[in-house]
Amino acid sequence: MSYRRATVERVSDTELVWRRTLRARASVVFDAYTKPELVKRWWAPESRGLEMVQCEADVRVGGAYVYALAREGKIVVTFTGRYLELDPPLRLVQTAAMAPFPEESVATVTFTEKNGVTELVSREVYPSKAILDQAIASGMEDGALETLDLLAELVESRTKVERKSERELVVTRTVNAPKHIVFEAWTKAELFRRWWVPKSFGLNLLSCEMGVRVGGQYRLAFAHGDSTMEFFGTYLEVTPHSRLVWTNEEGDQGKTVTTVTFQEVGGKTLLVVHDLYPSKEALEAGSGSTEAMPEAFDQLDELLVSLGSSTETN
Repeated sequence: MSYRRATVERVSDTELVWRRTLRARASVVFDAYTKPELVKRWWAPESRGLEMVQCEADVRVGGAYVYALAREGKIVVTFTGRYLELDPPLRLVQTAAMAPFPEESVATVTFTEKNGVTELVSREVYPSKAILDQAIASGMEDGALETLDLLAELVESRTKVERKSERELVVTRTVNAPKHIVFEAWTKAELFRRWWVPKSFGLNLLSCEMGVRVGGQYRLAFAHGDSTMEFFGTYLEVTPHSRLVWTNEEGDQGKTVTTVTFQEVGGKTLLVVHDLYPSKEALEAGSGSTEAMPEAFDQLDELLVSLGSSTETN
C-alpha cells in the first residue's frame, strides 16, 4: 500500500467512493471510526470553525448514532443514522442522513490492513442523482476530505516507537488526560491491570503486585495457554505525576532500565517511555514486547476516558 491523502471519486450518478491509507492497524482505525470519545476528535472540519457538540453512538446492528456540529455555540448540522452491519475491525454498513433532509444514504466502509497499514474505503450510495448533487453542492466533499485527514492525524500520531541507539528504545504517546490521572493509571495496581495487557495477544494477567516506592518491587504474572511467565523488577525513582524509573530483571542477559516521564500540556499528557537494555543483543531479543505498546496505550486511553467521566460526575 502507498501512503496518500484522502481522495473521493464519483463512480456513478448515485455513488461516491472515499479512500484514505492510514499508517495504523485496522483495529485502531475501526475504533476511531466508531467510538464516540475518538470520533469527536476528528469528525468536525476545523477550517470551517466547527466543533462537535453531540456525539452519541450505540454501536450494534440496529443501533443509532447522532453527530451534531456547531459554530460559535449554535448547531449548524446534525447527522443521524443506523448501523446495518458490523464486522469489527473489517467492515461496517451504516445509513446516514443530514438534517433537515430526510433522505438516507448507505455507506459500506471497509478496513483492509497489510503490514500495519490500513486502507479505509467508504462506498456511499444515495437514493437519487438529485440528492447526491445536492450533497456535493453543499460542500460536503471538502469537509469530509478534511475530516479524513484529521482521522489520519489521530490514528497515525498515537504511538511512536524509535530506536535511539543499539541499546535504547523510546516510545512516545500523547494521551487525553491530565498527568495526575495518567500517573495513577501507571502506579495503582487496580488500574494498571485494566490496560497493560493487549487484548489481542491472548494473555491473561493472573496477578499484579506493585510496591510503588523507591526500593519497592513489582511482579506481574501472565498465563498464555498452558504456560505462565513473569515480569518483575525494582523501582529506582518515583516522582509523583512526573517520573518513574524501574528495572526489568526477568531476562537472562542483564537488567533493562525503564524510565517513564509524564509531561502535561493543555490538559493532555505526553508519555515518554525510555528502555535502556544491557546490550544490543538484549534489545533485539526483548524488543518484541514493544509491539504491544500501541494497543496497550489505546487501552490506556479508553481507561482514562472512563476515569475522567467518573471524576466529572463525582
